[in-house]
Amino acid sequence: MNAVKNLQKIVTTIAVGLFVGSVFAQAAKNQPVLPQSQMSVKLKSLEVIKTQEKGGDELFISITEFPLGKSSAHYQIPSPPSHWLSKYLNNVKDVVIWKKQSNQCEPLNLLITLVEEDYAPWNLDDSLGSVELKITCVGGKAVEQWTIPDKDATRVLNGQDNAFIFNKDNAQYKAVFQLE
Repeated sequence: MNAVKNLQKIVTTIAVGLFVGSVFAQAAKNQPVLPQSQMSVKLKSLEVIKTQEKGGDELFISITEFPLGKSSAHYQIPSPPSHWLSKYLNNVKDVVIWKKQSNQCEPLNLLITLVEEDYAPWNLDDSLGSVELKITCVGGKAVEQWTIPDKDATRVLNGQDNAFIFNKDNAQYKAVFQLE
């Protein structure tokens, strides 16, 4: 019985020592432990004004992330093989289409494209328009700037910075985004 109690004391002492040692090691490096913060882009709403195809469209959002000095990354929302049917877009609200966790603000660009999905080899996917979100850091805080790469396919909706009309290939959709 004493051997078990002694073993428990030894294990407890080692665990406490490792914890305290790691705290002191971190303090000795003079590197504060920073809380993780999350930045995300939400698709607040996506509304159909006019479909490209008579029977309705199958849609997804394509996102390409361009972090400063790092390799780009590509995402598709919803993930393949899924898509959104245009007749049910009223259910597409507050969808997180991109997120990133970091200890500090990192500048990057996101190219966000609305795509009408088709099936190869008969027909290729159609880009219905794109917006670019430029995230810069000022005083450690993220600052957003929305731009339109192709003004023939996309336009700003009623002067709102984050609301757009995608109108290409005879389709028209209204999208509202939000950086959080």
